[in-house]
Amino acid sequence: MHSIYVLFAVCCSALLCAAPPPAALPYGEGHALIARQIEQMDLLVQATEQSLADEKKVRALILEYQKIEAQFIKHPEDNAVLLKMVRQAAKILDAVKQAYLEHLFDPEFLEELNILARAAAKRSGQ
Repeated sequence: MHSIYVLFAVCCSALLCAAPPPAALPYGEGHALIARQIEQMDLLVQATEQSLADEKKVRALILEYQKIEAQFIKHPEDNAVLLKMVRQAAKILDAVKQAYLEHLFDPEFLEELNILARAAAKRSGQ
């Protein structure tokens, strides 16, 4: 959703750049142009902050996944740890998709998450 805000802000900023310079505008219109530009920057900042929050969330989920995976490697027979890993993979995959970040990840890692997420979906479907 935040990507839509970024796209909207960029498109609006491009439209505003096509307007005549403030010196060529009557006094009142120049202030309106500046106000619109500030509004567009506010939208861009808001979208950027949301993107950063989403990226930090994904990073935190991956760090937790790494810890769970290390536990699973030490105790491969522990089904509770395996279940945690499967659920964490599903959370990561969901967060990555929600934030439109798939293009930033290694396809092999995404495939691992997909396999585990399918297992989580099957388990929750029971």
